[in-house]
Amino acid sequence: MYHADADWLYFSATFVIHTYAGDKSGNLVMGATAGSQTKPRDIAVWTHIDPVLIDDDYLLEANKFTLSVDAKPTKPGGSCASIDGYTTRTDSLGEFEDDGWDEFRFRSSGNWSDYCTIRPWFKFDGYHKGFGAKSIELWDIPRNRTATRDNAAKIRCDSSYRGNKVTGYRDCCTIIGANPVYTMVRSDPWKGEVAQHVHKALYLPNQTVPVFRDDSGNTLPKSIPGRYGTVPLTFVPRKAKAPDGRTIRGKNRYQVKLACRQWFPNADDDELPDDNDIPGELQCDEFPFASTHEGAWSAGRNFSVQALSATDNGRDGSDLGIFYARYRLTDNRPFWIAIK
Repeated sequence: MYHADADWLYFSATFVIHTYAGDKSGNLVMGATAGSQTKPRDIAVWTHIDPVLIDDDYLLEANKFTLSVDAKPTKPGGSCASIDGYTTRTDSLGEFEDDGWDEFRFRSSGNWSDYCTIRPWFKFDGYHKGFGAKSIELWDIPRNRTATRDNAAKIRCDSSYRGNKVTGYRDCCTIIGANPVYTMVRSDPWKGEVAQHVHKALYLPNQTVPVFRDDSGNTLPKSIPGRYGTVPLTFVPRKAKAPDGRTIRGKNRYQVKLACRQWFPNADDDELPDDNDIPGELQCDEFPFASTHEGAWSAGRNFSVQALSATDNGRDGSDLGIFYARYRLTDNRPFWIAIK
């Protein structure tokens, strides 16, 4: 709310930022058809002003209000330019009340990687005696006015290729500070068995194996991280090394292999293709994933293995790799799991 003298104005503002990922070539947005004007490093900003409440109906038409979105690069040579030149809308409050929706589109270019900072504003000119000229920030400004950071949305764009030879993304923008959430569906006919295992690990960890006991034979409790709203998982790159020089992912998989041989001796004890693979076989799945710092090597007793369909496991592994590529996860970047 803003007020001056006897006049007051109330409105709510919402803005949503959408980013894209390119296909393998980097020329088209993933899933777009040939000829699409949307490019992988485009940034869409949707705004909504509503409701507009004011103590004097005269102000609905008397004052002119301007909604604007500023987009600025953070590196020399970078660009966050408006695609169509539309960066401001000036209308009366009555017109904003009739239609409060707007879309602003920007494109990052100029550098191989860059950051764009997005700041939406709502400004009024003060023609009416009750209001002086005023600019209102529509982002999460710090409550402490002496803070050096203003919490404006920052978008990272780059032109690297992430993924594998079959599925990957070239050119992509991601929102810094947004929580990456990998969503799994237990009823998914293609990879639901993996989602069911992860759900059990997150919500019923003490019913998972391996089981650990103290010297008196009592079962030790487990607490497995990753569920959205709790302790996150953190990504580990493929080549990241442990102090002994071995890869962290490799050490995670070795611990899973040991547990699998003990609890599921008839299942394939790793996820790698080999001469012993047979159609329809069961395969050991692990959670937390071997691609995380919370994997079996460092988890202590807080991990789970389960024999399930090798086909389901392979499909989910591919989807997880796509998720990592799409969100540009780097070492120690936190992410969460949501189960439906």
